[in-house]
Amino acid sequence: MSYKLRELLLFTGLALLLFVVLNYFIGAVAVDGSSMYPTLQSGDLLVSLKTFDAHRGDVVIFEPLSGSTNNLVKRVIAVPGDKLKILNGEVWLDDQKLNEDYLSEKWTEETTWNTGQSAVMQEGKYFLMGDNRNHSDDSRNLGPQDRSRFLGKAMVKIWPLTEIGIITPDSQTQNP
Repeated sequence: MSYKLRELLLFTGLALLLFVVLNYFIGAVAVDGSSMYPTLQSGDLLVSLKTFDAHRGDVVIFEPLSGSTNNLVKRVIAVPGDKLKILNGEVWLDDQKLNEDYLSEKWTEETTWNTGQSAVMQEGKYFLMGDNRNHSDDSRNLGPQDRSRFLGKAMVKIWPLTEIGIITPDSQTQNP
C-alpha cells in the first residue's frame, strides 16, 4: 500500500470517528433565558454529553412533555424512587432537607408543590427545577419529566471564554 493511500485512509478514518463522536455522543447547546441563573445565563454555550445516566444534581437539556415548545435546561432534583416534598421554599428528599447552595436568592415564587404533600417519583420520571426558582418554568408547573425526553447532560460551559468551566452536580460552574 502506498504512503499516500495509507495517509488518505488514516485521515478518512479519523474524520469518520470524529463525526460519530460529535454527532452521537456530544452536543452543543445555547442557553436561552434566566431560569438557571447564576449557574448559567442566557447566551452561555454548553457542551453536553448525549449518552449519560441522570443523577440528582445533574444539569440536563430536555424536550418538555408539555408547556414550552423550546428545549429547556434544568437541574435534576429528584430521580425515580425519591420521595419529594416542596413546602415553603424548601425541598425535602426522603424526609431530608436538600442543601441547595447553588441558589442565589430567596425563593419566593411557587414555594410549595403538590400542596406540600410528599410524592414518590415514578419509574422513568424526574423532577427538574431551574436554579433561579423565582423565574423558572419547571416540573413545579410542567410536571415530572420522562427520561426519554432528555437530550443531554451539560458538562462544560465554553462561552463566554472568561467563564469556561465544568458544570458540577452540586454547585455553580467550576473553573478548572
